[in-house]
Amino acid sequence: MLPLTALKLVLVPSFIGLVSLAGKRWGARFAGWLAGMPIVAGPILFLLWIERGAGFARAAAVYSLAAVASVIAYSTGYAWLSRRWAWPVALAGAYVVWFLTALVILAASIGTIGAGLVAVGSLLAAPHALPKPVSIPPQAQLPRVDLALRMLTGAALTLIVTMLAGSLGTRLSGVFALFPIMSAVLAVFTHRNAGSDAVIAMLRGLASGLYSLVAFCLTLALMPSDQPAWVFAAAVAAALAAQAFVGVVHSQVDHVQVR
Repeated sequence: MLPLTALKLVLVPSFIGLVSLAGKRWGARFAGWLAGMPIVAGPILFLLWIERGAGFARAAAVYSLAAVASVIAYSTGYAWLSRRWAWPVALAGAYVVWFLTALVILAASIGTIGAGLVAVGSLLAAPHALPKPVSIPPQAQLPRVDLALRMLTGAALTLIVTMLAGSLGTRLSGVFALFPIMSAVLAVFTHRNAGSDAVIAMLRGLASGLYSLVAFCLTLALMPSDQPAWVFAAAVAAALAAQAFVGVVHSQVDHVQVR
């Protein structure tokens, strides 16, 4: 238990740091795309598998899959609110939207196929639901103190969500594995430092990056093996493949638009 908890507390803040540095170098959209990877949900689902067994983790993964819709709802809420309000109002409103969407998902009796359709449908709708940046987002400044605060905030939120997840049953555990941790940290600091257009670009990138999380959860839910090493290795490989594919598609689209 202790090594796994320590892993999460190191892994998530480290990834937040890397994503933040990537955003400084390549822009907010690229940072959001990276943040869509299952860097928070993956360790939580792995811990649930080790502690509570394959059946529990697979059932939780199904609801994590459906909860992608909640993340899209959160992102959409934050993006539109950021047009008129500062980050405290945008964050509070986005969390309200997340909780309301999560309640709908929790109330539904949903299987793997249904959860997959909900997830993919929400991702396909995301580019139309999210606003577009009015102007090209400026390169965000990233002071060392800011970077440290992002990483500490990520560690604290990860610890809280992880402590809750294992005691809430499969549905709540799966949904809370996708509680907006990394996206909240990145959204708040991006919004505060670079403005609404930058946070919108980041959240649009996040939506495209979430296809990797869908691939991860589908593999976890459907792979018949009960060996966690094989199952999670396959899930990570599927997530990386999906991430690479979406990245290539978006680069081709951007190239066509520039021409």
